[in-house]
Amino acid sequence: MKSLMLKFVALIAGVLFAFGAIAQERATKDEAVAMVESAIALIKSAGAEKAAKDFMSDAKWKKKDLYISMYQIKDGKVVVVAHGINEKLVGKDITDLKDADDKLFLREAMTKAAKGGWVEYKWPDPATKKVHAKSSYIKAASGTDYAILVGVYQ
Repeated sequence: MKSLMLKFVALIAGVLFAFGAIAQERATKDEAVAMVESAIALIKSAGAEKAAKDFMSDAKWKKKDLYISMYQIKDGKVVVVAHGINEKLVGKDITDLKDADDKLFLREAMTKAAKGGWVEYKWPDPATKKVHAKSSYIKAASGTDYAILVGVYQ
């Protein structure tokens, strides 16, 4: 019985440790803004095409639960140029993409891109597949029609 109790305590300790490790992997809003700024700097220095390839292939653009979404915002449309975790979205017009509550969050994001700003919506967490509140920072690379979005799950 004592052995069984020790195994149970070890199991609980392991679960608590795992949850602690997961919680530590959550990024902050400051980290999201910093990633957006770094991505914009790359677009300006290397060009949009090279930057888009890097965002999808270079591990430095995937930190904790952060990843890059690069969009071309032109003629009232939002087209995916690069996506850090879903290459199948590249080339797709996602202007009318809705969140879990049917919110057209990218339309709101488009209005904030020029100055930089936050948009709130509900989105599935790729790690858990559960819908969570998400805050994403979007900012346009000045002088271009490209914008970078990076979000944090809450």
